Formats: sequence, structure tokens, C-alpha cells
Amino acid sequence: MNKMKKNELGFGVVEGILVVIIISILGFVGWYVWHVKNNITSTMTSTVSTVSSPITNKTTVTNQPQTTKYLKIKELGVEIPLQTGLTDLEYAYGVQPSRPLANSLFFGSSSLDVADSQCKISVTNDYSPIGYVLILKAKSTNAGTGDSQDGTLVANNVNGYYLYYKEPQVLCSNSSSIHSLEQKQIMIFQTELKGTKIL
Repeated sequence: MNKMKKNELGFGVVEGILVVIIISILGFVGWYVWHVKNNITSTMTSTVSTVSSPITNKTTVTNQPQTTKYLKIKELGVEIPLQTGLTDLEYAYGVQPSRPLANSLFFGSSSLDVADSQCKISVTNDYSPIGYVLILKAKSTNAGTGDSQDGTLVANNVNGYYLYYKEPQVLCSNSSSIHSLEQKQIMIFQTELKGTKIL
């Protein structure tokens, strides 16, 4: 008769425990990767946009001790002071189709959007009724207001960013009253941008 020794009987206790430990580790690693991926995805959809799905942020106004209101731009960790004539400022953060290697902020206002639907911010169509701000990590060698230039430097190394403002090439409406409102808001916004500071 063939007798089996005690240590030759299939899996032993030690091997069984090792298998359970390995399966547990693999399960935990899989869960952790899934959990991190879902958190990053939900964070990305709430703070960063792409050309196909821009994020439009309504004005986030906070009161500072001197009662100055600010628009907080969470993506950059900066805020822009708001004056009385432009408290309904909106922005979208995304990539301009004409500048795919740099992110930009596209600015508009709810008062312009309500006045004429053509005055709505559109990242995909590269349109911003009050203008856009090119976001660079280094000073531009191509600053200026021409079509192929980056814009006018309005924030010099604020929170590690150089912000270049460029006016819209075309006004958003044919109506003279909306035209006047848009031009007024552009002038106010250019002044406000110079007060950009870290949150």
C-alpha cells in the first residue's frame, strides 16, 4: 500500500494562509486604484475642462475685510477684484483650439449672456465676450496685442503663473446697446485683472 506522509497532503495550513494573504493584497490594491481613479475623475470634471467639455464657473464672490468682492479662480489659486459695474463675471477654464499647448481662462458675464445668446462663452469656438487670459508658467517672448501674439501681461508671476490678457477680436452682438455694455465691461475687466492676487 502506498502511504502518504503528513506533509504531502495537498495544501497545508501555511500555503493556505499565503494564498489568502496574496488574494487580500491584490484585492486591496485593486480597490485602492479604483478608488483613486474615481476621486481623480470626479475632481477633474469639477475643476478642469477640455476643449470638448468646458467648465463655466459662475462668479464666486467673497467679501474681504475692506468689502471688496473677488472672483476666485480655483484652478490657479488666484482671485480677481470685482468692481460695481462687473459683479456678474463668469469664466471657463480650458484649452483654446488655436493654442492647444496652453490653458486659458475665457471671460464673459451673465448680463451679456442674457442680453444676447451670441454673447455666451465658448471654449470650443475659441470665443470669449470679455476677452481671454492665456496662462503661462514662464514669461512670454511673444507678448503683444496682434493676432499671433500672446496678449498683454496683466499678472506677473502670481502663484507661479504669468497671465496675458487679450481682448475679443469681434464683439458679440450687432445691437448698439449690447455693444456699449460689452465695451464697458471689457474696460472694467482690464483694470480689475491688474489686481489679481493669490487666494
